[in-house]
Amino acid sequence: LVGCILADGGGTHTITSSLVVAPGGYITLAASATPGFTPDYSYEGAFQLTNSGDSVSLTCDGAVVDVVAYDDASPWPGSTNGSAISLDSDRQTTDANDFGVNWCQADSADTYGTDGNLGTPGAANTDCTTTTYTIGWCNTQWPTSISAAEGTTETIYSRIYIAGLTDAT
Repeated sequence: LVGCILADGGGTHTITSSLVVAPGGYITLAASATPGFTPDYSYEGAFQLTNSGDSVSLTCDGAVVDVVAYDDASPWPGSTNGSAISLDSDRQTTDANDFGVNWCQADSADTYGTDGNLGTPGAANTDCTTTTYTIGWCNTQWPTSISAAEGTTETIYSRIYIAGLTDAT
């Protein structure tokens, strides 16, 4: 990743040393050299991610590898008071990491360092707890039929019923 650029809404940092991510592996990046674990790389002083919402991007050789813009409002996990949020281990793609529903507050069992920090630096994230619902029924309302060429987009309106969810008051 040497030469790649880390950025947020307020600053940038060019990675200046060799940093290799093995296939299926993990690396840790931190704003300081002593965040409670030993980071693989520190971008000390370059920028500080905020708790209330920000974005972080990685650009290599002029191509954006990924951007994640996050918030502390729904569908993102609410106020974490400085605690971490984790991307569900089953949703770790450059598309899935854009959606707040795929993130959760870090598991309180995943602590590191001496300050009770939450997270899994350098290891797989703990799965986010998800609720599974059974669809009772689904009805397409409109249109009643479609004649469209392959690759085109159509808007379809439907209704779905899930007991205990869509009938909740």
